[in-house]
Amino acid sequence: MGNDIRSIAPADLSILSNAAVIAVNQDPSGSSAARRWMYETNHTDANGRAALQMWSGNLKSTTGGDYSDMVVLLVNGNNVETVMNATLADIFIDSGSSGTAEQVKMSWEVRDLWANRMSNDEASAIISASSATNNITTGYNATTVGVSRYNASSMSYEEGLKANSSLLLGNVTTTVRPSGTVVATVSPHGAALFRLRALPTAAGMKRDEL
Repeated sequence: MGNDIRSIAPADLSILSNAAVIAVNQDPSGSSAARRWMYETNHTDANGRAALQMWSGNLKSTTGGDYSDMVVLLVNGNNVETVMNATLADIFIDSGSSGTAEQVKMSWEVRDLWANRMSNDEASAIISASSATNNITTGYNATTVGVSRYNASSMSYEEGLKANSSLLLGNVTTTVRPSGTVVATVSPHGAALFRLRALPTAAGMKRDEL
């Protein structure tokens, strides 16, 4: 961030400092996500007709297996809360069209990357403390506020993912079965963001054998 932290809105700091999202941006694979579909809806606002979008992309595996993790983004352009769906067939379309990708036949752990975002109250406390004398708000020697935030200076994002840090991986919300669908209720003009991790699909198979 290049702005003055003392004047940033708490909600903006909460979004921009979300370590789980930064970890996606800093993923060692260096891959980018792509939009898989976009549908216009009947909702309109000052900018015209709204649209729903789904994006997905590869992330380095955090399970030790051959199958990459996946990032899935659902964007709600409606001015009302909307239930959105992303099928495994669409998420993994780059690996096989019409649901033929091997990953579609597997089960996937779904992790919410917004789950551990700091609250607006905590963000407000960090902003207030940022100009206080002798008060460090982030890092391993943080005082009073900011101490629970992820410290990339102490442990890199790559190392944190290897250590299964929930601040980077998000919280498990559900498991999507083979040929299943990721479902999320998305706020108006909001977005839902998930990390999918491969799960065993055969009896007795270990995760590192996938």
